[in-house]
Amino acid sequence: MKASMDEKLHLIMELKTSIENMRGIIDGANVWCSIITVGGVRYDYIWDILNSEVTDKIAEGVINKWNSI
Repeated sequence: MKASMDEKLHLIMELKTSIENMRGIIDGANVWCSIITVGGVRYDYIWDILNSEVTDKIAEGVINKWNSI
């Protein structure tokens, strides 16, 4: 099938929007990682956080935010 110029433009804009959303999520994660590593959080605390239910809630929040976009 051949796409019209409007359809091609629409597809490109959808891809651009998706990429911007992904960059926003990655930037947010990068900020939190920087805060944790530069802020002097102890190594043991990081493992406590990673092994807790907090990470599941964060993941659910990110997935829900992604699905709502």
